[in-house]
Amino acid sequence: MEMGFNPLSSAFKNAVSAMLFCSGLTWEEKLAFYKTLGFSDEDTLNIFMFNPSLISRSEEVIRGTVEFYVNKFHWSPSQLSRRAAVFSYNFEKRIIPRCLVVQVLLSRNKIHENVKLLTVLNCRENEFLRRYVIKYKDETPEVLDAYQGKMKIC
Repeated sequence: MEMGFNPLSSAFKNAVSAMLFCSGLTWEEKLAFYKTLGFSDEDTLNIFMFNPSLISRSEEVIRGTVEFYVNKFHWSPSQLSRRAAVFSYNFEKRIIPRCLVVQVLLSRNKIHENVKLLTVLNCRENEFLRRYVIKYKDETPEVLDAYQGKMKIC
């Protein structure tokens, strides 16, 4: 409750469950780990409030996710904490294929540079396919290879 969860909400129940199954590490150790990645206590709380189960994810997975967004998209830890949904997505099945498709379309000047990556990652699968793959597959067949993971992200 001190973190701001409503004790009558399902999020409170999820938060308590996540804390109970938090791979043996204490909350303070998790905060210290997130600090090593550049997150403030407030950033970490934002992530935890969005999806309490993220606190129990392995440090390796969290570190890889943070490094990807910081190195490839130049998002700061603070920006990541406000986009905590990106921690929930499957890296191989969602994030990489979608980023590859966007990369191909940007390199072919098919979409504008101001496309919001968060919008691309958040949209439903059928909407993503319609907007970014099916729409361009005839004139830019590389989008299919990108979507199927046959390319590497630069």
